[in-house]
Amino acid sequence: MTTTAPSTNGPPPRWAAFGIGLGAFAAVLIGAFGVEPALHSLMTAGPTGAPHGKGGQVVVGETLLSGHYDAAEGGRSLEADGGALVMDNGKRIASAPHRLVAADELATTQSTFAGVMAVPAQAQIEVRRVVSDEGSHLCDGQPVGWLAFAIRQDGFVMLPVLQGPPPGALLAEERLCDLQDFKH
Repeated sequence: MTTTAPSTNGPPPRWAAFGIGLGAFAAVLIGAFGVEPALHSLMTAGPTGAPHGKGGQVVVGETLLSGHYDAAEGGRSLEADGGALVMDNGKRIASAPHRLVAADELATTQSTFAGVMAVPAQAQIEVRRVVSDEGSHLCDGQPVGWLAFAIRQDGFVMLPVLQGPPPGALLAEERLCDLQDFKH
């Protein structure tokens, strides 16, 4: 009976482990100093490379609306408390979470959220289902079924949608209501 000895042609195991560790460390450095700053600049820049809009940078992450907001172009104001909005006419609209989407996803059969809401394609959009509307008149007196929000540091952009299917690839363009911009 013959036995064969293990091959000794490769590097010793300690050098292989050192090489793997060094490679992992290099990958972390590249991510921290190369990829992360590039992603950050993409998320904070608008389509032209400038920071988004007059109102400030769109926030990505878990942000809860709270407090008093005024329309960016005057007139309307509201109080926000999470899923409830109380309009300046005293009417309340309450909503429940539906889904989070990227702004580059379709809001209608023809347009993305980024295009409709004038936000960067990397922005996060929160779509909420309206559970009660006491006469908010967000859609010229027609019943509101959905609200889409893009949160900024100084306020938010809100897209009301008529009752029916939620915003997405199956929604007809005419179901969208006027975009509304509010500042804290």
